[in-house]
Amino acid sequence: MITSMERGKQLHARACKGDSLTKAEREELEAWYKAMDEQESQSLNIELDMPSADDLQAQLNEELASFERTVKRLKKLHETNEKLRKEIRAHKRRLVEEKAGTG
Repeated sequence: MITSMERGKQLHARACKGDSLTKAEREELEAWYKAMDEQESQSLNIELDMPSADDLQAQLNEELASFERTVKRLKKLHETNEKLRKEIRAHKRRLVEEKAGTG
Protein backbone atom coordinates (compact mmCIF):
# COMPACT_ATOMS: atom_id res chain seq x y z
CA MET A 1 0.00 0.00 0.00
CA ILE A 2 1.81 3.02 -1.28
CA THR A 3 0.90 6.27 0.46
CA SER A 4 1.00 9.79 -0.78
CA MET A 5 4.22 11.73 -0.54
CA GLU A 6 2.78 14.15 2.02
CA ARG A 7 1.45 11.35 4.26
CA GLY A 8 4.80 9.57 4.10
CA LYS A 9 6.64 12.74 5.05
CA GLN A 10 4.26 13.29 7.99
CA LEU A 11 4.75 9.76 9.30
CA HIS A 12 8.51 10.03 8.81
CA ALA A 13 8.63 13.31 10.72
CA ARG A 14 6.60 11.83 13.58
CA ALA A 15 8.82 8.74 13.74
CA CYS A 16 11.97 10.91 13.75
CA LYS A 17 10.59 12.97 16.64
CA GLY A 18 10.05 9.77 18.59
CA ASP A 19 6.26 9.88 18.42
CA SER A 20 4.52 6.55 18.78
CA LEU A 21 3.04 5.15 15.59
CA THR A 22 0.29 2.60 15.43
CA LYS A 23 1.02 -0.73 13.80
CA ALA A 24 -0.89 0.41 10.71
CA GLU A 25 1.07 3.67 10.60
CA ARG A 26 4.40 1.83 10.93
CA GLU A 27 3.39 -0.48 8.08
CA GLU A 28 2.34 2.54 6.02
CA LEU A 29 5.67 4.25 6.75
CA GLU A 30 7.64 1.11 5.81
CA ALA A 31 5.72 0.89 2.53
CA TRP A 32 6.51 4.56 1.88
CA TYR A 33 10.22 3.97 2.63
CA LYS A 34 10.25 1.01 0.26
CA ALA A 35 8.56 3.07 -2.48
CA MET A 36 11.09 5.89 -1.97
CA ASP A 37 14.00 3.41 -2.14
CA GLU A 38 12.64 1.89 -5.35
CA GLN A 39 12.13 5.32 -6.88
CA GLU A 40 15.65 6.39 -5.93
CA SER A 41 17.22 3.19 -7.24
CA GLN A 42 15.42 3.61 -10.56
CA SER A 43 16.63 7.17 -10.89
CA LEU A 44 20.21 6.06 -10.10
CA ASN A 45 19.98 2.82 -12.10
CA ILE A 46 20.84 0.78 -8.99
CA GLU A 47 19.77 -2.82 -8.51
CA LEU A 48 18.33 -3.57 -5.08
CA ASP A 49 18.44 -7.33 -5.61
CA MET A 50 21.23 -7.89 -3.14
CA PRO A 51 21.79 -11.26 -1.50
CA SER A 52 20.12 -11.76 1.84
CA ALA A 53 22.11 -11.82 5.06
CA ASP A 54 21.54 -15.60 5.23
CA ASP A 55 22.87 -16.03 1.69
CA LEU A 56 25.91 -13.91 2.50
CA GLN A 57 26.53 -15.89 5.70
CA ALA A 58 26.28 -19.18 3.79
CA GLN A 59 28.73 -17.88 1.18
CA LEU A 60 31.10 -16.72 3.93
CA ASN A 61 30.90 -20.14 5.59
CA GLU A 62 31.74 -21.84 2.29
CA GLU A 63 34.72 -19.54 1.75
CA LEU A 64 35.96 -20.10 5.30
CA ALA A 65 35.73 -23.87 4.86
CA SER A 66 37.65 -23.61 1.61
CA PHE A 67 40.27 -21.44 3.31
CA GLU A 68 40.63 -23.96 6.15
CA ARG A 69 41.14 -26.78 3.64
CA THR A 70 43.80 -24.73 1.88
CA VAL A 71 45.58 -24.01 5.16
CA LYS A 72 45.58 -27.74 6.02
CA ARG A 73 47.05 -28.58 2.61
CA LEU A 74 49.72 -25.92 3.05
CA LYS A 75 50.63 -27.22 6.51
CA LYS A 76 50.92 -30.74 5.15
CA LEU A 77 53.05 -29.49 2.26
CA HIS A 78 55.27 -27.60 4.70
CA GLU A 79 55.73 -30.74 6.81
CA THR A 80 56.60 -32.74 3.71
CA ASN A 81 59.11 -30.08 2.61
CA GLU A 82 60.76 -30.11 6.04
CA LYS A 83 61.16 -33.91 5.91
CA LEU A 84 62.67 -33.67 2.45
CA ARG A 85 65.08 -30.93 3.59
CA LYS A 86 66.25 -33.15 6.46
CA GLU A 87 66.76 -36.06 4.08
CA ILE A 88 68.75 -33.84 1.69
CA ARG A 89 70.95 -32.60 4.54
CA ALA A 90 71.56 -36.20 5.64
CA HIS A 91 72.48 -37.24 2.10
CA LYS A 92 74.86 -34.27 1.77
CA ARG A 93 76.58 -35.18 5.05
CA ARG A 94 76.97 -38.77 3.92
CA LEU A 95 78.46 -37.66 0.59
CA VAL A 96 80.91 -35.37 2.37
CA GLU A 97 81.88 -38.22 4.72
CA GLU A 98 82.29 -40.65 1.81
CA LYS A 99 84.50 -38.16 -0.04
CA ALA A 100 86.55 -37.51 3.07
CA GLY A 101 87.01 -41.23 3.64
CA THR A 102 88.17 -41.97 0.06
CA GLY A 103 90.20 -38.82 -0.56
